[in-house]
Amino acid sequence: MLMPDESFVFPFVSIIIPAKNEERDLSSCLRSLINQSYPADRFEILLVDNGSDDETVSIANSMGIRTLSAEGFKIGGVRNYGAGFASGEILAYIDADCVAPKNWLTCGVKLLENNELGAVGGKARVRGNATWVESAWALPQKRKDLVLTSILATGSFFITKKLFDQIGGFDEEVVAGEDTQISARLIKEGYMLGVSSNLSVVHLGFPRTIKEFMKRQFWQSSDYIKTKKSHTDKVFILVHVFTITVFSIPYFILNDEYLKSICSLSFTVVLALALATYRFYKSAASFDFIYFSQVFFLNYFYLSARMLGLASSYKKLFSTNFIK
Repeated sequence: MLMPDESFVFPFVSIIIPAKNEERDLSSCLRSLINQSYPADRFEILLVDNGSDDETVSIANSMGIRTLSAEGFKIGGVRNYGAGFASGEILAYIDADCVAPKNWLTCGVKLLENNELGAVGGKARVRGNATWVESAWALPQKRKDLVLTSILATGSFFITKKLFDQIGGFDEEVVAGEDTQISARLIKEGYMLGVSSNLSVVHLGFPRTIKEFMKRQFWQSSDYIKTKKSHTDKVFILVHVFTITVFSIPYFILNDEYLKSICSLSFTVVLALALATYRFYKSAASFDFIYFSQVFFLNYFYLSARMLGLASSYKKLFSTNFIK
């Protein structure tokens, strides 16, 4: 665990929470932030509401949290709106359905002392009573104080306000993938990105059913083409290969080439198996046939949903170019 020494000066931190209809998990998130080990007078919490029609704002107000209204913005705009009201030297982003460990702020601030790091963050862990879908997607993580990465998720994301303003904040045009965009710009500016298990958060909002999972993955890939960093991403390429292979199946069937259609279908299975094997290998999970089978099936659904999102992304791109 990274802890400050006696000479450590606690900079003021602004915690920014984008939220829309988060009444189910918001109170758990806020309690974890209010109870941080970081000095209470050295951080503020800003909840940026994106047009909730449930009790999200009421819950935040009842817990003494400052709320801002950013209705009508896309997710990058919501994040930027919060930064515009932030008083801190450091911005700490967390999603409204995530629970932070007690030393989350302290560890994040301490890591940013390394001037070569443009931003730091953590991955998402599952809750205690997770469904098989949650467990098969968020595999157990290997504990490491710091590992360099090319993309930081914004569910747990630390950056100095100065650097954030310097690079122009988040992209406000994309529906999803703003984390990929800002990561790419930071790397382009010569900064490294670090992910630490000390900054991992419990994600209460992981999809709990196949239907929810498919919807989430479709949404997250709906702006695949706009996100430039995606173009060199291995998973982005894998989704393209999967998509082309799936679309070849009806073509072969219509041309009475049934053996080729079976081979194409088999190849989609191989792609999902390869992705599942890679993710399993990179995790801290112990091999169990049933568990691995669940991971495999979920990765097949993942590629299928991303394929549909990719098709939607291309459709929007062609429609925009046609109108122009």
